[in-house]
Amino acid sequence: MTGFEGSTCNIDTIECHSNPCANGGSCIQDEKSYECKCEPRFYGSNCETVVPASDVKRVNIQLSLKSEQFSETLTDPKSEAHKQLKKTVVAALKRVLDKKLKGGYRIVDVTFSEGSVVVKYVLEMKKDNTVEAETVVSDEIQNNGGKFAGFKVDPDSVKVQEKTTVRYYGQFRVPSLEYRKVWSDNGTPEYAELAGEVKQEVR
Repeated sequence: MTGFEGSTCNIDTIECHSNPCANGGSCIQDEKSYECKCEPRFYGSNCETVVPASDVKRVNIQLSLKSEQFSETLTDPKSEAHKQLKKTVVAALKRVLDKKLKGGYRIVDVTFSEGSVVVKYVLEMKKDNTVEAETVVSDEIQNNGGKFAGFKVDPDSVKVQEKTTVRYYGQFRVPSLEYRKVWSDNGTPEYAELAGEVKQEVR
């Protein structure tokens, strides 16, 4: 059982102690397992895969939870209602996407708005995976009697909007003798350490 050791699985372990997240990823411990929050351009369950910015697309997924009552607290990221619903819908989306996309995506943001409860996901994923997103979510709803994350969903409310390429850029202040060496090999730890400010822009 994940998160436990011993012959009877009675010893609780904390996976984050072993620093499983590569490439500067942050480890978030769950009661059952852990999750790596990856830096831009890094994907996979442990942030182990580097994807060039030119191969990344931003995708919006929207669906409406018919059986859920909307309240203003859902718009407040600090509220318990927002945190709990976000955790539920993020876990559901990860579960269905992981079956097809093998970690080639990351969820950037989740928001809620009125209309029963409209869930709006913002993702970044490899360009080759964007065509799968709507099909995967729609199939999940259809195969589960019109439900997603345990909530009744209007199948017609599922919308996927593909954005343009995501571009990453940075500012660097490095000695001139090191500049050429570091710039020519942007996969090195030195490159990451010398980045003074990294920004993200969607064109």
